[in-house]
Amino acid sequence: MGAQVHRCWPTLASPCSPSLPGSGGVDTLGPAAVTLGTVGRCRQLQQVGTVFQLWIYAAKSCKGVLVSKAQCTAMGLRSGYLRDRFWLVINEKGNMVTAHQEPREVLISLTCECDALTLGAAYMKDLLLPIETPTTNAVFKRRRRCSVGL
Repeated sequence: MGAQVHRCWPTLASPCSPSLPGSGGVDTLGPAAVTLGTVGRCRQLQQVGTVFQLWIYAAKSCKGVLVSKAQCTAMGLRSGYLRDRFWLVINEKGNMVTAHQEPREVLISLTCECDALTLGAAYMKDLLLPIETPTTNAVFKRRRRCSVGL
């Protein structure tokens, strides 16, 4: 597989760390690497594969969105307003619903435009959700108002 690359980092860093030259996340699709070694020592990177497509699944159990670049954050991948598995579908009682309970959920597609998410599928009316939570609303109230009844 590929050539080996040696890098010395003064602190603990990962392949997604902004301290790596040209990274700032997974900003460019290229070789995937694994970090070998111990904290505070020179690390040896070895190419283990190549990323050809990058998908973010913004809503748990729903269809993914193909993105050209993303950042690695403490909470997972992020591309613009899309964050990986940041949203989930809940029922009228406020309980989460996954594809295990409702298999049709995997047919729900998601688009992100103009600071809003749109959830849609052939069997349901499109649901438009604002991305930014108003500071005057409690999160619980917003969850109830934006739930999808499956």
